[in-house]
This record gives sequence, structure tokens and C-alpha cells, in this order.
Amino acid sequence: MDRPAGCGLSKLISLSLRIGVGQSVKVLKMQKGLLRKMISAKPYQPDDLLAGLEPYLGDPEINIPGFHLFSFNDIERTERWRKETFEKFNAEQHA
Repeated sequence: MDRPAGCGLSKLISLSLRIGVGQSVKVLKMQKGLLRKMISAKPYQPDDLLAGLEPYLGDPEINIPGFHLFSFNDIERTERWRKETFEKFNAEQHA
């Protein structure tokens, strides 16, 4: 299952310009209300998604083999989040 780790809007825009989706960013910039709404929104954190999936991770019928993390070139932050998240889930399972 592929999913993004936490990533701020400015990082996402900067990365998108470098990988060639600049035209989409230009269109987004023209949508003033939408851009303002996105900027003021809380950055996406997948913790709730993982918490909801957690009871099913060991189910052989559902067969979730693992997760692919998109770091958006912020490997240190992604790895820190990954370690903290696994520690939290492990602590909850053993409580």
C-alpha cells in the first residue's frame, strides 16, 4: 500500500516544480481560494489511517504485506515519523 508521509504544502510545491508538474502548480496558484484553503489546512498525517488499518494488518485474508512511504525528499523526517509510529503501535499492542 503506497501512502505519503507527512508533508507540508511548500515542500510539495517545491518538489513538484523540480519534477515537472509546474503547469499544475501554476493552475493551482490561479485558484486563489483553493490555494488559501490548502495553505490554512492542517498538513496531512496518515496516523488515523494506520490506526484504522492496524487491526487488519495480520489478517491473511486481507493480506496487507506492508507500506511504501513517500518521503518527498525528506527522508530524516519520514524515518523519524516511521520509528515513532511503530513504537507507538507496538506499545499499544503490548499494553
